[in-house]
Amino acid sequence: MKHLLYSVLLFGGLLYSVPASASGSLPAESGIYGRIVSEGKGASYVTVHINGTAIGTSTDYFGNFILTGLPEGRHILKIQGIGYR
Repeated sequence: MKHLLYSVLLFGGLLYSVPASASGSLPAESGIYGRIVSEGKGASYVTVHINGTAIGTSTDYFGNFILTGLPEGRHILKIQGIGYR
């Protein structure tokens, strides 16, 4: 079985924060983007979820993903793909 390289998320995944409204009356939203790599290549169509929520996405052909609309704070990513451990 192949192994996903999670350290790329720590190095390449960035957390960003943008205001939800110009007036500042709503709380800010955050997002995470990054790339999942296996054996030096992007891991295609791997699922990336925020643990304990319904927020998630899949990587593209090159292993890139973007999660938006997250509440500010710390989040744990759950990464799964068929054929990976």
